[in-house]
Amino acid sequence: MEIILLEKIQKLGQIGDVVKVKSGYARNYLVPEGKAMYATSDNKKTFQEKKSNIEAENAKKKKESENLSKKFDNKEVILIRAASDAGQLYGSVTSKDISNALNKDGFEINKNQISLNKSIKYLTYEEIQIKLHPEVFVNVILNVARTLEEAEKQKKSKKAVISVNEKDDDNENLNKNSSSSTLEKKESTQKDEDVKDSSTLKTKESSKEDEEVKESSTTEEKESSQKDKDEKDLPVSENKEN
Repeated sequence: MEIILLEKIQKLGQIGDVVKVKSGYARNYLVPEGKAMYATSDNKKTFQEKKSNIEAENAKKKKESENLSKKFDNKEVILIRAASDAGQLYGSVTSKDISNALNKDGFEINKNQISLNKSIKYLTYEEIQIKLHPEVFVNVILNVARTLEEAEKQKKSKKAVISVNEKDDDNENLNKNSSSSTLEKKESTQKDEDVKDSSTLKTKESSKEDEEVKESSTTEEKESSQKDKDEKDLPVSENKEN
């Protein structure tokens, strides 16, 4: 079936292009959504008459979408869902869930604008694409977590906290780091004490050596004094004989 495109369609063509598509695709989606018209001779004539207006309207919508896209900078959609220890959701996250979350934040986005070709069945932290206009797309972060606390952890790590064990591992690593820091502090303190004890011991040894030298000197002086005294006490005759 031949249709005339009223807007740019990826992998099909630009505004005004006459293309062939499956009849179901045209009848159930493109034509009802106002994205195309059947390529009859009357419609071809009508399109040529309205082409400038259609192109002007498209340019206007494109500009509006480009301005809107700036509001999506660093946008994150957080969805809290119950999940098993393996990270599997009890249910799934769909395009409608995401559009509803965006609508609550003040963005008028319908589910058909969410480029999600799958149902989210596990906790995740990933980029998804939103079509604001056939020629304007934005990326947002989809953060599906069990709790707001886990969502914050996923934001920091840029990945999903799948297993509960990962949280325990985080706590264990924190405790290990704390213990390691405490041990290093104790070792440093012990080292300082050892250095202090060593310094004190050296000082004591030095003082002891000084005392020993002093005692030795005093003993020698006493011995010398005693010798002089003994010589002085000898009889004069003995001194002469000598």
